[in-house]
This record gives sequence, C-alpha cells and structure tokens, in this order.
Amino acid sequence: MANLPLSINDKYLYNRILLALRESLDDELGPSSQDRLFLISEPPENVDADLSYPLVREIRQMKRGIEDYTKELSRKLTEASGVKIDATYTSGYLNLKFNRVEFAKKFFEEFFRDLDNYGGGQAVKKLNIVVEHTSANPLHPLHIGHARNSCLGDTISRLLKFYGMNIERRFYIDDMGRQMALLIYGILKLNEDGDWKRFLNEEKIDHRIGEIYAATNILVEINELKKKIKSASEDDYQALIAQQDELVAESARIRDRSPEIFDVLAEKIMKDEDPEKEISQLSLRYEQHDENVVKIFREVIELVIGGFKETLGKLGIEFDKWDYESDLVWSGLVDEILRKARESQVFTIYKGAEALSYETILNDSLKEKLFIPKEMDIPPLILKRSDGTTLYTTRDIAYSIKKFKEFNADYVINVIAKEQTLPQAQLRLALYSLGYREYAERLIHYSYEMVNLPGYKMSGRRGRFVSLDELIEMSENAAKQELLKRKGQVAEDVEQVYKAVGRSAVRYSLVSISSEKPLVLKLNDVINFEKNTAPYVQYTYARAFSLLAKAGSYERPTEFDIIEKDDQTYKLIRSLSKFPWVIHKSTTELKPELIVAYLGDISQKFNSWYDNVPVLGEKDERYRALKIATVNAVKSIIGSALNIVGVVTLEKM
Repeated sequence: MANLPLSINDKYLYNRILLALRESLDDELGPSSQDRLFLISEPPENVDADLSYPLVREIRQMKRGIEDYTKELSRKLTEASGVKIDATYTSGYLNLKFNRVEFAKKFFEEFFRDLDNYGGGQAVKKLNIVVEHTSANPLHPLHIGHARNSCLGDTISRLLKFYGMNIERRFYIDDMGRQMALLIYGILKLNEDGDWKRFLNEEKIDHRIGEIYAATNILVEINELKKKIKSASEDDYQALIAQQDELVAESARIRDRSPEIFDVLAEKIMKDEDPEKEISQLSLRYEQHDENVVKIFREVIELVIGGFKETLGKLGIEFDKWDYESDLVWSGLVDEILRKARESQVFTIYKGAEALSYETILNDSLKEKLFIPKEMDIPPLILKRSDGTTLYTTRDIAYSIKKFKEFNADYVINVIAKEQTLPQAQLRLALYSLGYREYAERLIHYSYEMVNLPGYKMSGRRGRFVSLDELIEMSENAAKQELLKRKGQVAEDVEQVYKAVGRSAVRYSLVSISSEKPLVLKLNDVINFEKNTAPYVQYTYARAFSLLAKAGSYERPTEFDIIEKDDQTYKLIRSLSKFPWVIHKSTTELKPELIVAYLGDISQKFNSWYDNVPVLGEKDERYRALKIATVNAVKSIIGSALNIVGVVTLEKM
C-alpha cells in the first residue's frame, strides 16, 4: 500500500527533535535505504534516556569519533528544539536525555497555544484528497464486511482533515450490472399484480428489499438448475440433484423470513422459461437509459440508499457526494474512455471482446511506480461484453478520472477489499496506458481484509449475513448490560450513554488492528472496560473531564522545577508531547491503528498516574497547577484522537 509523501511540520517539539536527529545522522552517516526517522524509539524503562537510535550497525560509517559526534549532536538538538538535550553512546545505542524542566515548559507552551487543535493542522502543503469508501451495492442492508470499510474510510477522512488536508468523501452507487438487474427482475415480478410496495412492512426498508433480492436470486438459481437436470447426462445427474437439494433447503430458510414475498416470486419465476435473458435485457435497457426501466431502478435504489444513510448515521458517517455509476455511462464519459482505449497501443481483442493488454508496457519498474506487486500476473482488462454492456472496471476508469478532475485532487484513496487488488492494479495500468499517468501514480488502493463474527457463515446473495444494524444493536445491548452492572441502577441518561458506548465500540474495534489483517469481532472483547477498547478510553476521558470540573478555575503552570524528581508526571507529559508525531506517522502511512494504540497507551498511563499521584489534594499550588494542566492536556488530546476514530466523548459514564 502506498504512503503519502508528507513533510514533517516542525511546529511541535517532539517533531523538531526527531527531525534534527535524522538530519544529523544523515549528514554523519550518509544516505540510508530506510528512513532513519522510523528507527528512533523510546528506550526500555531501565535506560535513563528519552529517545534512542540503534547506531551499532552504522558506527563504522561515522566521519569522526563518537565523543566528538555526540557533543556536536547535543548542541544541534538543543538549538533546534529549545530544550537542553544530552546525547551519549551506550551499548550500541545513541541515547538522548532531555532537560525535564525545559521540556515540560516547552510542551505546555505549545499545548496552550493550540489547545484542542494540538497535533492538528500539520500539513506543510494543503492537499486535496478524495476518499471513496463503503460503495456497497444497493441490494440489501450494509453488513459487517461493509462496516470495516465504512469505519476505515471515515476514520482516514477524519485523520486527513485533522492533519490539515481538504477532504471530499464519496460513495459510489454501483447500480449497474447483473446483480442490480436481478433485484429489479424480482421487484417487477411482485409488481405484476399491483404496487410492489404492498410487500413492504414495518421492517427497515433496505432489510426488506434485501429479502426480495435473496429470494429472487435463489429462485433464479433453482430455475436454471432444473433446466440443467432435464438435459443432464447420467454422469452429471446425481451431482445436480444434490445441488438442487442444497438450494431447496436454503430456499426454505429464506422463505421462513418472508413467506408472502417468497411464494409470489416462486409462482412467477418458476414459470419463466429464461429468467437470465430477462435479467440481461433489464441490464442493457438500464444502461441504454430506457425511461421506464430507469424509473423503477432509481426508485428501488433510493429506498435502499435511504436505509444506508440511516445505518451509517448511527456511526456518525456522512458523505459529500453520492455518485451513480449509471450517470457516468449516460454522461458519455465511459464512451470517451472506450474511444481512447481503441486508439491506445495496448488495445486488443481478447476472447472476442474489446480489452487492454499490458504485455508490451509492463515491467518491474512500472509495477514499482504503480505499487503493483512484482509477482502479480496481470491478465487483459475486458472493457465491453459481446452483448454491448460495459464492465464495472471500464466504468471505474471513467469514475477515477471524474474524482480527480471534479475535486482537483492530488490523491484519490479507494477503500476496497484486498480481494480487489488485481482489478485495482488493472485500473491504475489502464489510467497510465490512456495518458492519465499522474492519476495512475496517485490513485491509492487502501485494502483491507475481511471481518467475521465467530459462528457465522455469510453470503450476501443468500441473505445470510449479520447486518450492520444488527451488529450495532448487539453492541448497544452489551454496553447497556455492562453499564447497568457497573452502576447498579438505571441512570436517567442511560439510553443515551449505552448507545454512545455501543456504537463507539463497533467503530473503535473495526480500526483497532492493521487493515491488512483479518478481523474476528468478539462482542465480549469489544465491550470491555479493562482493555484498549472504546469504553475504556471513553471512561478515561470522562475521568479527566470530571477531575477538571472538580478543580474549577485553574491557572496555567508557570514553574516546572518540581517535575525534576517526579518520574510519573514527567513520563506522562513526554507521552502527551508525542501526539503530533503519532498523527504525522499515522497520516503518512494511512494507519489509524497507530492512533488506537496511542489511545490505549496514554489512557493506561493516565489512569496509573491518577491512581498514584494526588492532584486535587496537592498542597503546593505551583505543583497543583502543573498537574491540572497535565489533566487538561490528557482530556484534550484523548478527545481529539477519539474524534478522529469516530468515538463519542462522554462527560460522565
């Protein structure tokens, strides 16, 4: 996955120290294949230092003796940071030790300068970035697979915005192709005897339409299978019968959910001689903008999208643009892409269809430039079927150009499952081949692995999945039970609180580990007040908020000498000062899980500090002011980080 090439802003203390250290190391040791910035870390607790760099493997490259170098480095770091810093070399590591008093003073100067925007606005150059995410087919309700996409996409958008970028969030409504036409085929069967909407009930509308889709899909499969059985050879007959038995058993499960829909569809679909032909004709007529077909397609799609918006709203997820795939086709943009493709040197006819073949241009250098794995084989990209309809990848080329042009985007980030790695690689190659080279190099595929709930086997086509609405409800109920158990009584605002906790827990858990790793979602772990979960961090925020409320008005700290011998307070302040660097690193690498890890770490350190260090009971007013300012910084920084990951901050729990 590509990184964003962002420069580090030196307006923050921690960043300045890292920058100065890297610059000094690069000057002394020469260029490195790996950015030395990412090798700088905090040493173990038993090392009396604040930062370390593993120098042992490179020490022979030094131009001068280690003592002369550390002396000069100390001077440079002190000058760059405004804090006295001593550099030493011990046991293979270059260690930096900060003057605690000066460091704390400088941190609070910067914190009180920015307050709730501390760590934000770091963009040296304000870029325009489009983030396209979720983009689910409007066939059924959003499920837990979509949930990870939505939460990752929205969190990345929030992170980029906090960093200082101009962001546009887009949802691509995939309303073309066989699946959509199949749903409309079922809707039209229900519409033959009158208004199909009579089959809608109190159930959420996208869920109800999903039941129509599942029933239609399996009945079409059974219809097709019956025809195969009639003409089957003796060798194939038993296997087809077994397949039919499996489908019939599955259809019984689907019928149990909505018998009134299933029975009407079964009666009509099983009489059709060729459902696939009708479905193909519907798809073609929609692409050709047949007004009668367009009307029913759009009516159904808008109902499902309304359900999507309601679900996503529960998680605080919104979009700036909702783009219909069909509008791309009708606007002529797809025809323009086809025209350019036919004039391209990579155009070919592949298995009777128009296609792009990259054999003549593809090499390791181009793969590296476009972030394509060297070992990946790239087959030809089919542009148009023999029946005249275009493929979704063709329309994706047009949509990518649209996203770049309409927002004057510097980058476009597509949040799409890892299984789409090949189509996304073909897309970048298509853009490159058709003359949109800069777009190809700046189109980022943000891939993610699947999410599963233990004990559930999912299939959207069969209507067998856990919807996002169901997941949210389960999480809310689990949060309610946990809160009632802890409080021992029902508070007046308990409904508001348990919904905030339950919904936040879903979001937090879905971005808590690397998107490149599969995620198994366990509700007992999601709603846990002892681990790094949303409830735990929300509780920490509420604890800091309550402490500040009890403190009342307070003065900004002016004296810091007292921190010299207070290890726990100093280490908490040092961790707080790291927040701008965490924001920069997570933005550059597009890794929101780094913020989650930071939240867990700072919450654990604050809670330990709170339990061991008196704050409100501090007798020394100078020391009290410093401690309360530290609590204020904790509250503000946790609040900013929680907002980035889409978690609701609570003033009490």
